[in-house]
Amino acid sequence: MGKRSLLDPSASGYSEMRDNHSTPSRKGAKAIGFLLALWMVLVPSLSSGKDLSPEEVARAYARALFARDFADAYRFISERDRALKSQEEYLQENLPFIGPAQAVAKKLSQYIEFDQAETEGQKSSRTVTLKGRIPNTLDPALLDLMDEEREVKNVAAETKARLDRIEVLRETGEFPTREAEGEFQLVKEGSGWKISAGWEEAVLVRFGGEVKMDLPWDFFPLQTTVRAQPGETLQVLYKVKNRSNGNITAKARHIIEPESARQYVNTIQCFCFIQTTLDAGEEEELPYVFQIDWDAPEDLKELTVRYEWYPIEHFQEVWERAP
Repeated sequence: MGKRSLLDPSASGYSEMRDNHSTPSRKGAKAIGFLLALWMVLVPSLSSGKDLSPEEVARAYARALFARDFADAYRFISERDRALKSQEEYLQENLPFIGPAQAVAKKLSQYIEFDQAETEGQKSSRTVTLKGRIPNTLDPALLDLMDEEREVKNVAAETKARLDRIEVLRETGEFPTREAEGEFQLVKEGSGWKISAGWEEAVLVRFGGEVKMDLPWDFFPLQTTVRAQPGETLQVLYKVKNRSNGNITAKARHIIEPESARQYVNTIQCFCFIQTTLDAGEEEELPYVFQIDWDAPEDLKELTVRYEWYPIEHFQEVWERAP
């Protein structure tokens, strides 16, 4: 099979859900693309970088991310980055695989083939380039096995069937793979190496919200700020509660400020797409999934995403057509 540009989001069958970062600047698109391509992998049981070579850390970090094992991935991130984003925030922003897809990811991890890594740099910092062949999750054979939406009545039986199917693909020579490569920036901390995630240079996204026209709802973000790298897909949760004694239908107006930043924010999933009805005293957590565009300018440092909730009879449809 041919080698695909790893900057292409279609390098992963799950690019609409999550991708992550491995470099300390927005110019690290190559590494982010590598993470996109390798999502379907599980991290091995390794320490958090102590006594591991830069190459071993880069491989372990990549595997953890591609398996969506974000708790393990966070262990490899530098202390400088951790000071900007706690583990709780990191896990809230990134979702793991669910159902049989988790086991499939573990199985696929056995079939990642890394070539010899290329390493450059000084004593305190290194750039590691990884190359290899990875499961091609765009191929229908694997894309179907990674399906998280399919209704499953017997999880154990479905999981076994999917794992057995992987073995059949291997035995028949039909297991789809693709070439991939990417760069990872690492820094020396104590006796070990850590990943420089680049959160200091990421876009600072602020979140807010309010209710209008005397709507008797409480509404606020569970996380008021997020540091987002271009190309990285993240989730923020809002909490809403109906304080009235009756059911109420409302809709949220989606606002991005400054206006010049709107074109660089890709909204993937939003409660603002539809109207919401809450019964008396009912409360919910509402997800907003977004991505900063790859083409965002270097001088885009901060932006705000906020919502205004209106009773449905006061919501103006023209707001949905705003650029």
